[in-house]
Amino acid sequence: MNDSAELILDPETETTPEHRGGERGQGMIEYAFILVLIAITLLIALQVLGNQTSNLFSNIQNAVGTAQGH
Repeated sequence: MNDSAELILDPETETTPEHRGGERGQGMIEYAFILVLIAITLLIALQVLGNQTSNLFSNIQNAVGTAQGH
């Protein structure tokens, strides 16, 4: 048994075994952050595409109305 007060680090993470649990929480926060960014991107895309789609249908409606002589 080693009696010295030597700090033992995990060679893969270079942290003490007691600190490994915090990495899982950090990973979850990173995943949550990525999901939030994806959600914001989707909302912006839907807003832009929604306006373009609305304009497209308005143009089609006006073209059909003009072709019918209204």
